[in-house]
Amino acid sequence: MMLYRNGFISIVLLLISSTLLAETLSGRVTDGAVPVAMVEITLIGADNNVIAETARTDRNGIYRLLVGRGRYKLRASKVEFTDVWVKDISVGGKDLTVDIIMTPAVFDDETYVAPSDGCD
Repeated sequence: MMLYRNGFISIVLLLISSTLLAETLSGRVTDGAVPVAMVEITLIGADNNVIAETARTDRNGIYRLLVGRGRYKLRASKVEFTDVWVKDISVGGKDLTVDIIMTPAVFDDETYVAPSDGCD
């Protein structure tokens, strides 16, 4: 029973310390004027290209990520818009705000026909 209790206490302390060491990276995504909802925000480690955290913006265009210290790059993407990359984000010692302005994607009037995959 004592081993279980010590293990449980260790896990709780680990969770508390990891939360205390994490920083908040947040911001607002707009099209220049209007908030953009449901934008996928992906935070990627700058040194290892591993996805560190993901989130989606709310109806007010707000996102919030809880991340550890380090260097990151951020991608904001949504189908109707051109992807936005923010590089050289350094997290360490304080919370950061990164606001993003997305540009609507431009589509021409031509219809795209996908190549046949042989399943017709």
